Amino acid sequence: MDGRRVAFIACADAAARMPVYTERTRADLGRLKVMVDHPEGMILYLKGRFLPSDAPGVAEQLLFDQKLIDAGIVDEEGNRAALRRTARDDAAAQGEVRAAG
Repeated sequence: MDGRRVAFIACADAAARMPVYTERTRADLGRLKVMVDHPEGMILYLKGRFLPSDAPGVAEQLLFDQKLIDAGIVDEEGNRAALRRTARDDAAAQGEVRAAG
């Protein structure tokens, strides 16, 4: 980002290991434009990247995030390995990580 754009996300349960977005707001301050969408079933992978280093539970979140990477569910950037994903795929991924943990 060039410093003129900011983003905000809202999640149904922000404390979850893989929170589901309920709303995403993006603002382009240079163009004075705001975009809001409600992505259905979009998951925030690798949540630990966004937590302050002194946040409660951050170490556990980072370990969980690494399990997602090691299992090949997401890459280092938090992108799903598969091009197409469904809610069923995401539920299966959560089950794989629980089984690995």
